[in-house]
Amino acid sequence: MEEMEKYSGGPVEIVQAQTKGAESMMQTAITAGASIEVIEKLADLWNKERDYQKSVEYDKAMSRVQALIPAIIADAKNEQTHSRYAKTGTLNKVLKPIYTADGFHVDFNEEDSPVDGMVRYMAHCSRDGYSRAYRVDLPPDKAGIKGSVNKTMIHAIKSSGTYAQGILLRRIFNIADVLSDDDGNGGRVAVISREQAEYLKAQIKLAGDQMPESRVKKMFDYAGCDKLAEIPTAKYEDCKRTVESARADKEGEEDLPI
Repeated sequence: MEEMEKYSGGPVEIVQAQTKGAESMMQTAITAGASIEVIEKLADLWNKERDYQKSVEYDKAMSRVQALIPAIIADAKNEQTHSRYAKTGTLNKVLKPIYTADGFHVDFNEEDSPVDGMVRYMAHCSRDGYSRAYRVDLPPDKAGIKGSVNKTMIHAIKSSGTYAQGILLRRIFNIADVLSDDDGNGGRVAVISREQAEYLKAQIKLAGDQMPESRVKKMFDYAGCDKLAEIPTAKYEDCKRTVESARADKEGEEDLPI
């Protein structure tokens, strides 16, 4: 207790002092010719103290990382369930530069699942020699919502693996997808104004066959929404350029000589 009271810092500083103490005791024991049993016990104590220190540092670093992660837009749609989600590629694009900058890395692999017909997907999130494991059991994604087979087994396994990576990344970094870019406004969805939506609607109408339903759908997929009123503010200028370009193409058609 007296040793602890010498340190006024936080838990990391205290554990560092304890770890150095255990290492010093082990060196002293070796020099003094202590028995192998004593040395093994001191080595075990040293390893436990070192692992605890790394776990404390891991938690502090994870808090820093999570504080830097922005809201991640649900940029894809499940046509069967009509729900929106952020693609695994989108998660990686946003998360990887943030967590690697603080020394984290994430590895994925598979294991046999104790549940028949399932595959156990694993993720190990590591930093400075300390690692935590995350897992999820999923079946091969070979059938649609109605149960009809719609993929080969190879594609089904790949699909499940990609889906599992998304689940595991969300668990590791405490991610929740949002329907639109909230622009940091406390979870409130920041979407375009009614006037902006009406402008886009008018431009689409003027564009005629230059802005067919398929092109409108692509624009919605890019914006991560299903209708004009839900387009994120951050995506407005891009959508505006798309519809204005289509309208200009239509006007160019009308100017062609007969």
